[in-house]
Amino acid sequence: MLVNTTNTSLITAVINVDQNMFSNYMHDSAAKTPVMQLLTNTDLGNAVWLVSLEMDTVHVVLGFTETLVSKQELLFALHEINQSTGVAHSTLVPLLWACAVRR
Repeated sequence: MLVNTTNTSLITAVINVDQNMFSNYMHDSAAKTPVMQLLTNTDLGNAVWLVSLEMDTVHVVLGFTETLVSKQELLFALHEINQSTGVAHSTLVPLLWACAVRR
């Protein structure tokens, strides 16, 4: 996750391992300590923190249960694309995570 250096509340939450922020807003497992790296020369024009987190996939999927039920045709299509590999579903969950964090 990229965090603008001006977002001090989020940076503070990461440093302090704020359980509420981790589970409800970042959908992350606080069991593993996040890794932070300051990137000063980015194409974004500003310095940003690169924060590596461990996604709580169960929490993310549960948050989208109603949406996924209403989009059953998507799940059936992913099942066909998967061909027993799990690749399509392993792509879907990070996309759901990104949508959840953007909220």
